[in-house]
Amino acid sequence: MGFKNKQGEDGVVVRNKARLVAQASKGFKLFQMDVKSAFLNGFIEEEVYIYVDDIIFGGSSHALYSKFSEQMSREFEMSMMGELQFFLGL
Repeated sequence: MGFKNKQGEDGVVVRNKARLVAQASKGFKLFQMDVKSAFLNGFIEEEVYIYVDDIIFGGSSHALYSKFSEQMSREFEMSMMGELQFFLGL
């Protein structure tokens, strides 16, 4: 797992990247979720900028990735897109 912050000219973090690598040798099944990221009716006192496109997650047991999927769906408006067949890289 690796993290990388990109800073603008004024030193403010403008992008935060996280790289997660799942090893095939661990037998993980990988899944993808789509995150709805529109805040149409919310009031925010501070400025917070978040960009989330999709989430790829995996686990070695069906119970673990089902529980994670349910918890994320309760907290955020998401749709499960199913098991990944392939991905080019993270």
